[in-house]
Amino acid sequence: MSKADFVHALFEGIAVSYDLLNDLMTGGMHRLWKSQVLDLLQLKSGFEGRILDLCCGTGDLALQASKRFPLALVSGLDFSENMLELARLKNKTERLEFIQGDAMALPFEGESFAGVTLGFGLRNVADAGGCLREVLRVLEPKGVLVILELVKSEPAQGFDLLRSCFDFYRLSVLPWLGGLVAGSESAYAYLPNSAERFLSVEELAEQLRVCGFVQVQSKAWFFGSVALVSGERGHAV
Repeated sequence: MSKADFVHALFEGIAVSYDLLNDLMTGGMHRLWKSQVLDLLQLKSGFEGRILDLCCGTGDLALQASKRFPLALVSGLDFSENMLELARLKNKTERLEFIQGDAMALPFEGESFAGVTLGFGLRNVADAGGCLREVLRVLEPKGVLVILELVKSEPAQGFDLLRSCFDFYRLSVLPWLGGLVAGSESAYAYLPNSAERFLSVEELAEQLRVCGFVQVQSKAWFFGSVALVSGERGHAV
């Protein structure tokens, strides 16, 4: 089974409990992180252009974007129809649409969006660099990409006990919680393991630069395991 097929099946299977588990796993912090994603888009509240939320899942970030920018046209794209069905149930505005599609081959013309958000999805695509180049293609000149992602955590000198507790929670408690709530311990074992096989926050920022983004900024929390990285599309790509 390909990575794309595996990840698709995984998210189709946990869609119903996905929102609840996000709240339980992060203590609701993911909502604050998503608010910071929208801050980094650097758009005014009266913005009337287009925003894309890529790998939108059940639509939390796209819905926040539509409330923050009520005059904008917001598109949420994901490959999981089960996730999108839940997102559509939450949607109360005609200026927000949810589309099933492939992050590796976006169904949009070039230079279509002023801002693109990507929350907890980049490590799940088949080719992160290819996905970033697709984002670059659909961004307007000086358009901004903001990524919120679980990444490979870094050693923390002098915090061995805290790090041990964090690793126990991440590698043992999360799978148990996933099994209890979603009935899929393996799915919630995949999530932290996929992060450890992914890039660190510094490596992710460098990946954006390699793909052609400029003005790249990054920060991280929880021993570098949750990253917020942004970059701008230059005039020439």
